[in-house]
Amino acid sequence: MIASPVFALVLCVIALVQIGPSHQDDNIDIYGNFGKAWDKFRKIYNKSYHTTEETVYREQVFRRTFNFLRTVDEKFKNGTLLYSVAVNHFADMTPEEVVANYTGYKPPSQQQLAEIPLYAPLLGDIPEFVDWRENGFVTPVKNQGQCGACWAFSAVGALEGQVFKRTRRLISLSEQNLMDCAGPRYGNNGCNGGQMPGAFQYVQDAGGLDTEARYPYRQATTFQCQFSNSFEARRVLVNGHTRVPPRNERVLQDALANVGPIAIAINASPQTFMFYKNGIYGEPNCDPRGLN
Repeated sequence: MIASPVFALVLCVIALVQIGPSHQDDNIDIYGNFGKAWDKFRKIYNKSYHTTEETVYREQVFRRTFNFLRTVDEKFKNGTLLYSVAVNHFADMTPEEVVANYTGYKPPSQQQLAEIPLYAPLLGDIPEFVDWRENGFVTPVKNQGQCGACWAFSAVGALEGQVFKRTRRLISLSEQNLMDCAGPRYGNNGCNGGQMPGAFQYVQDAGGLDTEARYPYRQATTFQCQFSNSFEARRVLVNGHTRVPPRNERVLQDALANVGPIAIAINASPQTFMFYKNGIYGEPNCDPRGLN
């Protein structure tokens, strides 16, 4: 049973996050032959197109992506950037298409934010390095598919960490439960977007959250709530949530080190983020107001 707060963070921040399936293939050589890369991309990601016109268009988009990734990777190789990029399944989509199909954060209003108390930092020493994955707090990467339910996945990730912190059991919780039950009343609209504070408030009001096993993800929204209120669901008891002030890395570090995994919203629009592979990500053109 969780009796401690969970935390909602709203800011644009350096983060290592995927907005889609984490599948990148180093065998697609961005410095090699374009035709071979295009053929391999379609084979690896099982890409097929309905018409000749669409095939030609997608090849043109892939070529632009191919050239873009080469330019970014050259900056990584010469030390200008601290992160690398690689081809993934987004490579035949425009940045606008990726944002339209895979993002869905709907920020709370200023009035709603004002009602959420700020996190009070402990102001003690902060460790130089924290990776909650190594301590068992984080479930394996999940795939939201072509559904703007990032808000539900973000909230669930934070809740899973808090459940593990209190019970030492890592339980995969149900995003679908939030999508079906934490609807417009909580500022959410299933696959069409939502917010983490509303998700946390729903769990507090409902008295729990189902497990993924009991309430599996369907990549669609029915708004027909099937919350079971089982013993397992009632392990996830939320009595409140707080927020970290935007663009305050010191308080963010404190919360991350002392609380556990945190639900965040970021600006996922930069193309560099869409093809991030590894390293320390930073984007100077990231607009902190463009959270999605």
